[in-house]
Amino acid sequence: GIRARAANRVRGAMGKGAQIDTGLDPPEQTWVGDVLSVAGRCWPLLLGNVVEWYEFSVYGFLAPQMRANFFPGDSVSTWLVFSLTFLMRPIGGLLLGQVADRLGRKTAVNISIAGMLFATVGQGLLPSYRSAGEAWGLAGMI
Repeated sequence: GIRARAANRVRGAMGKGAQIDTGLDPPEQTWVGDVLSVAGRCWPLLLGNVVEWYEFSVYGFLAPQMRANFFPGDSVSTWLVFSLTFLMRPIGGLLLGQVADRLGRKTAVNISIAGMLFATVGQGLLPSYRSAGEAWGLAGMI
């Protein structure tokens, strides 16, 4: 693990045979430390993915209400909007992959989460078919 490598560097600087007390038994140095390190680095990615799939499940559950309020009598448009989210995933992955390469993973994840937030809020702010007509329901596809 990271602590073991750091201890080896210090030990090398102190001379042969030097012992360093890290406060952990050898199995804990390698296994628990590595798991905690990976969990700490992956937490933002996990959180973003959970939020995204939660949004997908809510949309799927509320599809009949979406059809009634935005696409009256047209289930195809309702599911077309839903399918656009799956089309945008690989395109977003390509674009955000370039951002991650140039600006870092943290920036790319933050842009991704902000994009999901704005899209969700934007959908929530769309007027319904009953209040603004059919054109605003189709604006949800954009």
